[in-house]
Amino acid sequence: MHHHYEVLKRNHIFDDMTVDDLRSMGECFKPKTLYFHKGDLVFSEGEIFKNIAIVVTGIINIYKEDADGNRVIIEQAEPGAILDESITVKKDYKVNVCAEVSVDSEVIAVPFDKLVTVCKGRCPFHVKLLSNVVRLIASNHNTLTLKVDYLSKKSIRHKLLSFFKFQVEKYKNKEFDITFDRKELSEFLFVDRSALSRELGRMQRDKIIEFHKNHFKILKENAL
Repeated sequence: MHHHYEVLKRNHIFDDMTVDDLRSMGECFKPKTLYFHKGDLVFSEGEIFKNIAIVVTGIINIYKEDADGNRVIIEQAEPGAILDESITVKKDYKVNVCAEVSVDSEVIAVPFDKLVTVCKGRCPFHVKLLSNVVRLIASNHNTLTLKVDYLSKKSIRHKLLSFFKFQVEKYKNKEFDITFDRKELSEFLFVDRSALSRELGRMQRDKIIEFHKNHFKILKENAL
């Protein structure tokens, strides 16, 4: 775990915590480091997951599958991110989504019981961590709100424009790379993959965007 302190500090769950705090946390919690290959499941729907999972390398997709086998990607977890579905205050909670590895990944798993229970040593970092967990749970609705915004758009173009607007705000740049491939992006926006590719081509011909593979440049920012 000590090799990943800088990555861990990207997440708000570790706000106001020093490297010494993280080192003490590792000694107290004794987290496990798990390794996954592309296509592996970190957890699946209906599984009881008793750890908080923190991505340190790779990319993991959180998705939901309906009865007809249609898959919708809810979010994509990059290094420093916590798999939000793994955060719950309910004991023996059964997750209702799947977490699938998109790129070979390394995950740190912290037992949730140890995190929410102050240890006998009353480690000073623990109060900070508990406060951050509460704030993180309260803020998780932002991801859902953003997802609803994408899905509420009527056309594929409007879904894409909304998605690109978020990327511009995220990277503070009109030129950026996305981590989704075309199949994953279609599942994230809940549209047909072929129709998505056609619309991207139209938007490029209309000089709204330029792109090559996963690299995009916004040409008409006022269109977002």
